Amino acid sequence: MSSTRRALAWSLLERYTTTLVYAVSNVVLSRLLTPHDTGLFTVGFALTVLIGTFRDFGVATYVIQEPDLTDAKWRAALGVSAITSLAVFAVLVVASVFAGRAYHDPAVTRVMLVSGLTLLLIPLNSLVLTWLRREMRYGVLSRITLAGAAIQSVVTIALAWAGDGAMSMAWGSVANSAVLLVGSIRHRPRQFGCLPSLAGWRPIARLGGYSTIAGLCNEITPHGADLFIGRFAGLSALGQFSKGSSLVGFVNQGVTSAVLPVALSLFAARRRAGQALDVALPHAMALLTGLTWPAFAGLAVISTPLIHLLFGSQWSPAIAPARIIVLTAMLTSLTAVHTAIYQATGAMRARMVIQLWVTPMQLLVLFVAAHGTLVQAAIGTTVSAAIELLPSQFAANRICSTSMAAVATALLPSAVVTACTVGGAIAGTTLVHPGPHAALALAAGLLGGGFGWIAGLGLSHHRLGVELLSAVRDVHRLSTGRA
Repeated sequence: MSSTRRALAWSLLERYTTTLVYAVSNVVLSRLLTPHDTGLFTVGFALTVLIGTFRDFGVATYVIQEPDLTDAKWRAALGVSAITSLAVFAVLVVASVFAGRAYHDPAVTRVMLVSGLTLLLIPLNSLVLTWLRREMRYGVLSRITLAGAAIQSVVTIALAWAGDGAMSMAWGSVANSAVLLVGSIRHRPRQFGCLPSLAGWRPIARLGGYSTIAGLCNEITPHGADLFIGRFAGLSALGQFSKGSSLVGFVNQGVTSAVLPVALSLFAARRRAGQALDVALPHAMALLTGLTWPAFAGLAVISTPLIHLLFGSQWSPAIAPARIIVLTAMLTSLTAVHTAIYQATGAMRARMVIQLWVTPMQLLVLFVAAHGTLVQAAIGTTVSAAIELLPSQFAANRICSTSMAAVATALLPSAVVTACTVGGAIAGTTLVHPGPHAALALAAGLLGGGFGWIAGLGLSHHRLGVELLSAVRDVHRLSTGRA
């Protein structure tokens, strides 16, 4: 089995298992927490993430794309990460007070302060996990992240059961970071020192300026939607919107977030070896959309029985926005590949320029949409994603020396697979009324969509089908001892 397929298999396994853990946790928490609790945590955590964007300062990008990673460069990255983390945590403490006043709820302040504790644990975590991705050691990564997800879920559910409300999720995120810290200490690269240094910080700072601004712009649009909705529609409405988003997020974590780290590692490895990326970009986009587009589109079909079955009737208002948010996810899965290209090639300035152009327009759309219904707010996220897509695609094409025609040709089979998946899911759900038989309707939709996806892969001769067949043959050879 090739190293890339093995890494992808481990990454998929890690994402599927952690997504399953979080999904089970979410189902339990949906019965323990109210929409207001969920909205409260969403606001506090969104603000923490936005402020925490300044923490990385390009360190992860530097580690993943640096051709010659030496001990001095490693310790310089650790030093920059430690200083920025402490500085950002201090800013977060001050900002949390103003946030509590802006949302007229001191609990927002408490959520931010507790969630912000993760910033103090991140410096070594971030470096080691990035190094493991660089080395494509996804087996180790899967064990560390799965342990973190499991502990986070246990802590969150226990505290929610005890009546801690939104704070249960904040403390759960801290528990996750603590587990990652233990795993990072155990699996850190022994050839590098563990004492931070600022010698050689300038290359990191040059890359960090572009990376931080671009990262902030990239984070501010999805979290900006949450902040606007929470401010203008209320925390309970935000809770419903967030629950619909989380449903899409499960698929995103299980598919997009599993493939992209491997794509980033592969892009970076090719770049360090001096190989061209003109074929790699369309190929990666085809493989990713062969998974994400059918999964997201199929999710829109089965959203009603899925939400009723998993979360309960109190979350019914989340169904309508969830069906639209899947369109947003389909678009952002493409720009996520572009981000991997920027990081792998060190072209963070190009990413920053694009983000500075499109972010003001995106925020304006989200601001206006947040004053309407949840469906209108969801439409706003789709329009926002569409605004970024084309300029980002053109920039990625230019970096990789590929054409829009090559990308469109690569994506066409994914559109066919998506149509087949949706058709199969609709056929399955129409056989069973979703009201009194939610579980049966969900099973029928999943079964029909699965058959449609397989049929679509064969009908379109999709590259993903070829890769899956090759992987099956590799596994068979290994199992029979003929590898």
